[in-house]
Amino acid sequence: MKRSLSTGIAIIIVGVCVIGYWSYTHFNQQSTVHEQKSMPSTSIHSLNIRTSATDIELLPGEQDQITATLDGNMHTDSKENYSFTMIPEQGVMNVQVETQNNMFGIQLDPIDNLTLKIKIPSKTWDQITVMTSSGQMKLHDLAANRITTQSSSGDQQISGLQVAGTAIIQTSSGDITAEHNEAADSKWETTSGTIHSLQLSGQRTQITTSSGEIDYTEKQPVSDVELTTSSGDVNAKSAATSNSLQLQFTSSSGTANIQIPGMTFQEKSEHRITGMRGTGKLLQHIKVNTSSGDMKISQL
Repeated sequence: MKRSLSTGIAIIIVGVCVIGYWSYTHFNQQSTVHEQKSMPSTSIHSLNIRTSATDIELLPGEQDQITATLDGNMHTDSKENYSFTMIPEQGVMNVQVETQNNMFGIQLDPIDNLTLKIKIPSKTWDQITVMTSSGQMKLHDLAANRITTQSSSGDQQISGLQVAGTAIIQTSSGDITAEHNEAADSKWETTSGTIHSLQLSGQRTQITTSSGEIDYTEKQPVSDVELTTSSGDVNAKSAATSNSLQLQFTSSSGTANIQIPGMTFQEKSEHRITGMRGTGKLLQHIKVNTSSGDMKISQL
């Protein structure tokens, strides 16, 4: 009985060692990846970019070509389980980096340390869509009628956008850092991350986060601003210089620190404030909603 038990334990130990050695060698053998695809952009008006876990960089190039470069390292055994495609279809350039799942739909060989860098001509695109599951995302100096980004757990860095229509920037648990962007109508949203929006201009913006903070600074007065967070704080700086600003603050348990000269208050309680500066035509409306977060607002 004791001998059988000892034999069983020995078999388990050997099995664990074998699995451990296989896992170590399997997941530590790295291969270098460098692939580049290029196509003319003459008949292309929109971009559709999708990856599973690969980081994405999208920026302007110097030629009339759309060039996508995949660089980095990945597990050797994973090289046969991913695809990198660049396919034009009805005026839309589709760029994808995807991995193959096993029969149970599980991705056993994740793509790590890969970056998809795409350079595009400097023109106003009709629609730019960028989506990734867990990759990081960087978009710089782009012009479009509409821009949409979406990620599950990756951070997003957005700068230098010029959007004539709507910009929708979304991530589930990542941070969003935005600088020097202009959009007629913009929506910035994360579930548990922090949103830093600096030097924003446009007509309307909505910034929403559940548990993260919001840091909002304008370049020029945005007509309609709505900042919403559940448990994070809000720090806002308005660029309004005229006597035409209305402020509304609502919170369950948060407090407000208002540093705007000349503002009078129609309602001012611990968790609810309505303030107005001036009596002329309303040029800017700022609405702040929090559950437990505090708000600080000042003028540039």
